[in-house]
Amino acid sequence: MQVKGIKTFAKTLGILLLAWLLFLTWRYYFKASFGTDYPSGGRLTPSQRAMDIRAYHFDIHVKPEEKKLFITLAIDLRLPQTPPDTMLFDFIDGYSIESLVFNGREVKNYFYTNNRLGWLPRTEKAPRRDTRVTIRYSGIPPEAPRPPWQGGFVWDKDSEGYHWVTLACQGEGGKIWFPTKDTQTDKPDSLTMSITVAAPYYVPATGRLRAVDTLGDSLRYHWTSRYPVSSYGINFGVGRYIPLSDTLNSRGPQTVPAFFYSLKEDSAENVFLLQHLKQQVHVFESLFGPYPWPDDKLAAMQTPYLGMEHQTLNAYGNRHRYEEIDGHTVDVLMLHELAHEWWGNFISTADWADFWLHEGFATYSEALYVERIAGTTAYFDYMRRKMRAIRNRKPVIAGKNLSTTEAYNGDVYNKGAAFLHSLRFVLGDSLFKNMLYHWATDSTTRGGKTVVTADFLHHVNRYASAPQDSLFHFFLKSTRRIEVHVDSVAANCYRISLPGIHFPLPLQVEGSSGARKEIIPPGGLLMESIGYPMIDP
Repeated sequence: MQVKGIKTFAKTLGILLLAWLLFLTWRYYFKASFGTDYPSGGRLTPSQRAMDIRAYHFDIHVKPEEKKLFITLAIDLRLPQTPPDTMLFDFIDGYSIESLVFNGREVKNYFYTNNRLGWLPRTEKAPRRDTRVTIRYSGIPPEAPRPPWQGGFVWDKDSEGYHWVTLACQGEGGKIWFPTKDTQTDKPDSLTMSITVAAPYYVPATGRLRAVDTLGDSLRYHWTSRYPVSSYGINFGVGRYIPLSDTLNSRGPQTVPAFFYSLKEDSAENVFLLQHLKQQVHVFESLFGPYPWPDDKLAAMQTPYLGMEHQTLNAYGNRHRYEEIDGHTVDVLMLHELAHEWWGNFISTADWADFWLHEGFATYSEALYVERIAGTTAYFDYMRRKMRAIRNRKPVIAGKNLSTTEAYNGDVYNKGAAFLHSLRFVLGDSLFKNMLYHWATDSTTRGGKTVVTADFLHHVNRYASAPQDSLFHFFLKSTRRIEVHVDSVAANCYRISLPGIHFPLPLQVEGSSGARKEIIPPGGLLMESIGYPMIDP
């Protein structure tokens, strides 16, 4: 009896431990929020709205052994005719500020608290409309607890013991490592980054590499970009990187340098990824127009975390976990992050409440890619997988002026993609693809556009035969599901209705005479058929 009791206790304990581990896994992957420590976005203050950031100029020294950054940042600003009474930047607490110069004068009376850096401009000398603030500071930036969902810097080492430094901060924004406006509505027009590290480390970064200086036992890498970029899209890495290189023959007017920045130890295996990246771009260019950043580069960088969309430097840590789709090898993680060069980096949300404009579009782009390489059946199979993952616990758009933490949920990916799939059925293939292409290419600015869902609705309504406002509201701002009722009303006659939907909605209906697209009006549709019709067969 005693032995039996011990075995029973051990078995029970094992089950409890397994249940606890499963709970922790569930909480880690599905329950933990996005950017929770330092949420990005929300409302700007009037003072921040008055400032227009024109350029960032970084001089960065990275000390991996101390996990520390030494930075001099010059920010070019344009101010209104009547300047704000307070200069205010988002910048998390914890850094040591050595000096701050504004409008050519050193500022002594700045305040730096509650994740804000600010000062009152001197009243005896009004700042120039085009002016500059230069800040010298240093410190240990936040370390990412669960990148990329909970971001920060990742201080790792490769298998040979060399430092490997990377960064992911979409949920937090650039404010975790430099003073900025924590919004996507004010991207700088240009960017320069000079990054100094010990030799022999290599530094991939946003933009195009212009020069590398040798400074004794250190190397300084000079990167520039003449495109607008979100603060979280400004990125760099430090490691024993090998720049695997090629050129992309873009649909635009020029060839584009293409790179995969691989750890030295993995370079042979990663050669495939660069060619795979180029092949994916060719498909997306046919759907969405030319690659958006031809003057910089097309690139992905190997990272110890899964991935993230950083403009011209997408993070890749999928470790060659490919999918085989109808005989085609596809790295879906690389595909998804690449799609963000159009949906997220080129076309960006003005409000994180419209997160689906990034993630839903990128997820649906995966399906369009699958359709192009493997055909219609593979496309529908892929979309069914995405639809099965919809949780529908909160609306895709859950309010206005939301932070990343408030806006983020899994349905911005899968339900967002499902909505685009449904919109394609409503508009028809040809019209939908034409609409999507022009949404990506009709930009009056060189660096893309910043939008909200209402802008996309306005664009769609230009192509639709009737306004789609009700369809947008149903899919994106509610958690209601479509219920289809098929009722027999007479011999071989059926009424198809959609309870609670007060706008016409097309469905694929198959009756005895075949399958066709039918518009179901609010009062229902009468249909003759020998036997019950099938919906969406």
